Amino acid sequence: MKPLLSPRIRALLVDDEALSSKLMVELLSQHADVEVAAVAENAEDALRFCHMEQPNVVFLDIELNHTHGFELLTELRALRPAPLIVFVTAFEEYAVAAFEKEALDYLLKPVHPKRLEMALLRLRKALALDRTLEAAEKPQAEPDVGAAPARMGPNEVEVLKDGRAVFFLKPHQIQAVQAEGSYTRVLFENGQSCMVKRSIGYWEQRLPEGLLSKVSRSLLLNPRCVIQLEVLNRDETEVFLEGRSATLILSRLESLRLKQLLRGFQV
Repeated sequence: MKPLLSPRIRALLVDDEALSSKLMVELLSQHADVEVAAVAENAEDALRFCHMEQPNVVFLDIELNHTHGFELLTELRALRPAPLIVFVTAFEEYAVAAFEKEALDYLLKPVHPKRLEMALLRLRKALALDRTLEAAEKPQAEPDVGAAPARMGPNEVEVLKDGRAVFFLKPHQIQAVQAEGSYTRVLFENGQSCMVKRSIGYWEQRLPEGLLSKVSRSLLLNPRCVIQLEVLNRDETEVFLEGRSATLILSRLESLRLKQLLRGFQV
């Protein structure tokens, strides 16, 4: 598989604290593929710069003068193309709400350079995936990207090919689906997995409703298969799945979402 090349990161910073914006500009300037297109101190300037500069990511503070970052988020989502959102805030309590708004990441001030590197890596992957899906939606797209696939029944079999290997899977055998560029890695029982050229959106429409839960834009997971969570540090959590020695590493937002899902399955 050829590596995916993400477009250049063109960023808009929205923060009413000049010092915070200055520090973020300095941190982002250390990355050759990142360009800070503009810095806005309020919602009006943010929207104006979005129309002028067309950033593909907005680093958005949550508590702004005279408005709230979540209010501005609604207007940013309506833009075409809509930029990806990374929240940058001093308040940890908004993390769950940020995930529900499908923010790409959630950075706490003061932003640590290594934590920013993790966010930029996630951003590059997301931009590369968006570019791939845009190309797939053109006339030469593969069939699974066009009309919505029929939803599987509980005993229906999905045929998956990974190189020379062919797998016949029923829905209940699938533990998780991870997006990897224009492909998805399907994890299933007995510690096995395969890589197939299907989008994460395909699986959301194809699998029975309620089987896999959306942990992030790049991960669908069956909470019933989770046997243990282990916090590695403030930003990473390790997830152990039934019958699988390899673990999943989740970000702060992903782990918060998973914990919410697991509480929903508790008796």
